[in-house]
Amino acid sequence: MDTSPGPWAFHTHVYGLANVLLDRDGRVIGCHLPKGNGALIAKAPAMADLLCDLLAGVPADQLRARAAAILRQIERRRVREPGADDA
Repeated sequence: MDTSPGPWAFHTHVYGLANVLLDRDGRVIGCHLPKGNGALIAKAPAMADLLCDLLAGVPADQLRARAAAILRQIERRRVREPGADDA
């Protein structure tokens, strides 16, 4: 089975579902997720890439800016309102 391509996005309502995690292509990865965890789960591919780079020996100082950007995105908790593109 192929993994769902990132970036992933968390939406409070989409396709008639609540608290949904979508992959880059708009496929549902999961739904009815705890709202507080959705933004964190959505950043899983970016965090995994960051950890892989750290384990590969990239100095932490070089990864610090990327880690900060991931945390800012998590804190923003991108909320999407239902719209015309909902099925």
